[in-house]
Amino acid sequence: MRRFPLVVLLSVALLAGGCIPLPAVPTVAPPVSPIEVPTAMPTAVSAAVPTAVTTTVTTTVPTAVLTAVLTDVPTAVAAATQAPAATLPAATTVPAATAPAATVTPEVAPAATPGNAAQLPMPAPANPNVATFTDPALRISFNYLRQDNGTQFDVKQAGDKVYLYMTTLPPEQGQWLQVYQKPPDQTLEDAIRQQVLKGYSAQDCLVVKAQDPNTGFPTPPGQVFASIDLPRSADDTMDALQAKAAKCPQPYAAIGGLAYFMEDTAHPDRFVFFSIGQYYIPGGNGQPWQTTVRILAPGSIYYMDDRSGPLEVLQSFFNALNLKQYVRAYSYWIGAAGSPGGPPPFNQFQAGYSKTESVQLFTGQVLGDVGAGQLYYSLPIVLIAQVTGGAVQTFSGCYILHLSRPEIQDAPPFNPLGIESAAVVARPNGSNIQKLLASACAGSPGGQPVPPTPTYDPAYIGPDRYLDNRSGPVELLRSLFNAINSKQYDRAFSYWSSPAGSPGGPPPYAQFKQGYQDTASVQLKTGMVAPGAAAGNLYYSVPVTLIAKTTANATQTFVGCYVLHLAQPNIQGAPPFQALGIQSGRVQQVPNNADTASLMAMVCQ
Repeated sequence: MRRFPLVVLLSVALLAGGCIPLPAVPTVAPPVSPIEVPTAMPTAVSAAVPTAVTTTVTTTVPTAVLTAVLTDVPTAVAAATQAPAATLPAATTVPAATAPAATVTPEVAPAATPGNAAQLPMPAPANPNVATFTDPALRISFNYLRQDNGTQFDVKQAGDKVYLYMTTLPPEQGQWLQVYQKPPDQTLEDAIRQQVLKGYSAQDCLVVKAQDPNTGFPTPPGQVFASIDLPRSADDTMDALQAKAAKCPQPYAAIGGLAYFMEDTAHPDRFVFFSIGQYYIPGGNGQPWQTTVRILAPGSIYYMDDRSGPLEVLQSFFNALNLKQYVRAYSYWIGAAGSPGGPPPFNQFQAGYSKTESVQLFTGQVLGDVGAGQLYYSLPIVLIAQVTGGAVQTFSGCYILHLSRPEIQDAPPFNPLGIESAAVVARPNGSNIQKLLASACAGSPGGQPVPPTPTYDPAYIGPDRYLDNRSGPVELLRSLFNAINSKQYDRAFSYWSSPAGSPGGPPPYAQFKQGYQDTASVQLKTGMVAPGAAAGNLYYSVPVTLIAKTTANATQTFVGCYVLHLAQPNIQGAPPFQALGIQSGRVQQVPNNADTASLMAMVCQ
């Protein structure tokens, strides 16, 4: 097995990402908020080549045991019989019809949220036909009509793009936006030249400031616009314009429809490109959807605790630092405090982040390496930090992350993906970010580029996906059944916060694992989450429907309620961090043709 040195360094940064807003229960945003810029940055780049964590543990899902933890279904589920000890669903592909994408949030006011969360900038509309899409990683939110004059609309998010489209057409044929990051002190025009027009002639592709392109509709204050134009002459024909446009990137230099860039000067660390074309998609209140787009404040809305991959771990780490949740941030390191490979003692770690106001995180190509059941990742980063007093500082470096393969971990406690080492150095402000990223991990042992993670429906929990996400109750339950579907029982067991054998907890691990031996696959559907809070604690009740396939090819349906608990991260003052976990669950078998939607509406009451 490979072992890599660890250079512990104060790290600073944040980029929202990964976490999925849950219906009716907003999580806290992956933001750029308080983090401290290290005063002394290491000069060496610690090496260690990680490997991809999206391991494909393709095995059949075990049958779930509805033990004492999963009993006591409310009388509302009257017709149900208690689930046999051999069928608790595991996760498989969740059809889109079963669980709507979690990025579309219903029109419900935000309830209790972990940390110092704030309301969404755009309040959820009262009109049930108006949906709100929010993506915490991209830090955008907008409204759109679900249907208009018989035409249905839907949203698809793919990487840094979000498509809004008529459901009769492929998403890519709809309108869309794309979100870019940039240094806060860089102008919108310069950012377009550097990121969109790199390699194109400045004489052929002109960046121009633009007036609000959505004439006649209100635009939030602080938004500024630009577009890519062509050198024109009075006698240009359409063929001539098309020939000129061919010299510029398409569809960013559009000649036959609305296409433009927008920056919100209140949040100058990113900008948005809109491809609208020549038709109108309503956003409610008589506005087109693109005028409802808001860039969200970093650090104000979403909470991200996601270990599904190396990028997610770093985003969660900086999310915790930006929210001043230092105990949580400390939990992402896997070395013992003060050891050759570990972080400094907690008090020293926390003190190191006292003066950072905000940080942006830029990441490069992830490299991966394997060693005797171990997965290693190296991730180049660039950090742009604002410190107390308004100064800006730039850093680049390399983080090394490690995971023992989940399918061979078979004795609690489960050891998730974590940060093994890091080396970061100060750079001149205004440095070329792409060049810094290209060289940040140059001293690390070689590894192979890790392909980008496929774009999954958020509700998909099949065994070909690795999902280890505690950002919210729905994400945690999906992770639980994803682990069960992948036969990663140690990981599944780790999502319970109640002790084994306790009144609300799971059975002992061996019994827990044995309970899933006859399950072939399971689908999960969640209902409306009911949040609650008490004396520094957050509680969530989640109604579920589980559809299990046994190894004998029988189908079984269960309805029940899980209760999850999180001690407010901002008031957890000393390690170990107590993450969101399952406090109790009760599930009962119902007929396969039961009206599960009606049962879920009552089961958590």
